[in-house]
Amino acid sequence: MPKKDIKIALIPLEYYEGVPRSLSNGGFFTVKDIQYPIIVRVSMNLTNIDISHIKNPNIGDEVIVFPNNVAKTINDIPYTVPTHINSSIKREII
Repeated sequence: MPKKDIKIALIPLEYYEGVPRSLSNGGFFTVKDIQYPIIVRVSMNLTNIDISHIKNPNIGDEVIVFPNNVAKTINDIPYTVPTHINSSIKREII
């Protein structure tokens, strides 16, 4: 397989905060309305996503960690996903 250069975003959310490890190498986070794949394993202190197709990524860009299809991706029901979010995470009802 040929090697290629990629851009990686390091997201400071991980399984401690509730990102399922089962999303490793198969899940997606959403940035600017586009899904970007999680690459390598979701770790205890960060999650990596491949943002090679974002022309001008910026620190502070909004990242949607739990898109609507995350429960299906991890083969679970939608109601259980938020129950794993650590209580230290700020919640905002919109």
